[in-house]
Amino acid sequence: MSSTVRIDENVKQRLKMKSAESGISQYDLINEYVTRCLDEDEKKQLSFDEIKKMLSYDRKERDDSLDDIVGIATHEEPTDSVTVKNNIYRGRN
Repeated sequence: MSSTVRIDENVKQRLKMKSAESGISQYDLINEYVTRCLDEDEKKQLSFDEIKKMLSYDRKERDDSLDDIVGIATHEEPTDSVTVKNNIYRGRN
């Protein structure tokens, strides 16, 4: 099958260099790279049952890793993070 694929100029140059260095045609390199990426994508795909299991995962043990920092920082009034960020950008405190 023949097909036209548009690639960035810098990718084209890198492909030419790799082809010259390795002695492998650009056609073969492209097919190898595309096949390898497609194979990797297939490995990463999860089945419906795997996704369902991940979504239904529930930790039964208590995670107390944040207990040590609770209450360290207190603030009397509510904070608007957008206003704080804008003030920082504008040089205001």
